[in-house]
Amino acid sequence: MTNQGPEDLTEREWPQAVLAATGAPFAATRLAGAGGPGSFRVEGPRGAIVYKCGVPPRELGWYRRCAPHAAALAAAGCWTAPLVASGHEPEPWLALAWAGRPLPRERWGTAPVLAALASWHRAAALWEGPVGDGYPFAWDETLTRAALDALTASERAGVRGGWGRAAVAAQRALFAPPGHAVHGDPNPTNWLVAADGPESPLVLVDWARPGRAHPAVDVAIALPGLPTYERAAEATQQYLAARPDFREPDGRAWTRWILLAKLWSAVEFLAMATRGELSQDARGAVAFLRENLPEWSHQQAGC
Repeated sequence: MTNQGPEDLTEREWPQAVLAATGAPFAATRLAGAGGPGSFRVEGPRGAIVYKCGVPPRELGWYRRCAPHAAALAAAGCWTAPLVASGHEPEPWLALAWAGRPLPRERWGTAPVLAALASWHRAAALWEGPVGDGYPFAWDETLTRAALDALTASERAGVRGGWGRAAVAAQRALFAPPGHAVHGDPNPTNWLVAADGPESPLVLVDWARPGRAHPAVDVAIALPGLPTYERAAEATQQYLAARPDFREPDGRAWTRWILLAKLWSAVEFLAMATRGELSQDARGAVAFLRENLPEWSHQQAGC
């Protein structure tokens, strides 16, 4: 999450629990993000918090369930923004402690990020919560059609069949139950650095989509852009090096799953754009995918 601009929102009507945490705000700015109704940094004499409004019930429930486990999660190498307060009026909202600065771009998708992700996966028993509340990971024809609507007619014709086959493969390899506990959206902008310095903990935020799927889904989303086969193979090695507890087929299979998961996440993102579910901050990412995803699908994902 990053500051969007200098808009002064101090006169906004904040919940009393937010004011109790910050004092009378002397600064309040909207934070950039691809989805959701809005997140804000609210700063006052008592400190700064992140206020998220209109959060889905899944995210609200996740923070409430996991708050008592914060110390155990930290001991397992897992850090997230601590819950300060939450409520339902006038809509579901969260107030989270200001947990750090954005992860520098040169560190996106690197081995330390994948190791931190592996720590979260290993500690899943502390945070996964009831399975019934999980994000409904899937790739069906409805999703494909919505994503295709974001492309030109010639681009649609070129990828329709390949994406259809990829959807079948994804349902079998990535989304078949029971699955593993995953964050669901550990993209590079959802990682923070808790403090300055190379040894500072990495903080994973935005828990709107935890659920069950293959861990390759999280690995793929943690990688920036559209990775090459070689980059996916490197990520496989980096992640599995941090998961000695994980026993599955060889690295080549993992590499294919990462590329398949990246394709699914890109298709889902385009579908969200078609349905009008993304903010204006997502325009650059949508344009990038429209221009590059069809060719990448052929060259890297084999579709």
